[in-house]
Amino acid sequence: MTTPLALPERLTDGVLVLDGHTPADAEAHWAGEDDEMLRRFESSANLTLEHTRSVMLRWQEARANGGPNFPYALRVDGVLAGGCE
Repeated sequence: MTTPLALPERLTDGVLVLDGHTPADAEAHWAGEDDEMLRRFESSANLTLEHTRSVMLRWQEARANGGPNFPYALRVDGVLAGGCE
């Protein structure tokens, strides 16, 4: 059995902050969804806000369990500005 990878909870350079998404981020993430994002993730339709919330919960679980993906929320002045895996 392998040990889950322990991720840093928070990374920062003093300006940008990378940390975990929360369900409270769902509305801002959903509002920022555009055609470019849909193409990037090969999505045929916009997600609903409820689906976006469920994705955030899956991301939290993945971080807590050490994978398989490691999403980070990007924040500037405490405001969600993007994300990365």
